[in-house]
Amino acid sequence: MKNDFNLDDKATLDSLTILINQCRKTLPIFEGKNKESEVVYSRDEAYNNYQKHLTFLSTKLTGASKLWQDNQYYIELLYMIEGMKSFSPDEHDRVKYIVNHCTNLINDMKDAVLKDGTKIL
Repeated sequence: MKNDFNLDDKATLDSLTILINQCRKTLPIFEGKNKESEVVYSRDEAYNNYQKHLTFLSTKLTGASKLWQDNQYYIELLYMIEGMKSFSPDEHDRVKYIVNHCTNLINDMKDAVLKDGTKIL
């Protein structure tokens, strides 16, 4: 794997932990909640914020593609985030399920780093 910078395992694991937290924020954003878990946004505002957050996550994941391109969990995660963009504002249960699935995929990526000492499976 060639890239312009090298991340050691600790930096990679830290980055994945941040990504898990960012994925977990997707559901409260969809629900229109603030940091105190209070609903403060209208349904339309919440949905717009949700779409912006998905674009942020997608951009981040696409930027990491050279590091993770051969990792099955990364590829599925990118597909899931892209697929969530087509969800309607009425699909709360679906968003919740996929957010949980995404965090599990990232944990699988972390396990691969810990087990193999490499990002590629």
